[in-house]
Amino acid sequence: MLDDFRERAEEIAKKRLIGGDKIPGWKLSSRKAPEFVYHDAVGRYIDRFGFGAVLGAYGNLSGAKFRELWAAKMPADTPFPEELIQRGAGSVSLRRVSTKPTTTKPTLTNA
Repeated sequence: MLDDFRERAEEIAKKRLIGGDKIPGWKLSSRKAPEFVYHDAVGRYIDRFGFGAVLGAYGNLSGAKFRELWAAKMPADTPFPEELIQRGAGSVSLRRVSTKPTTTKPTLTNA
């Protein structure tokens, strides 16, 4: 319920600021839209750029995506090259979990 209230308040505040109102402690901030080239357009120039250069520009492929491509394109009897999979350092973080109140039932004991 509070998230809904916060979202509505933010939208109202944005509209007011766009309209020229001043809200103490708040201002509008905008970012330039990202630029990109679709992968199929890049593919038309891959011979000129070089396959390695294009792959390098795209960056590393996740292990999961590589496994998906392998399963989709390679014959079923072709073993997967696990030695190609690289693993980065893991991490540990704290996460808040909701706790439910526990209700204990009384137990009968023989006295």
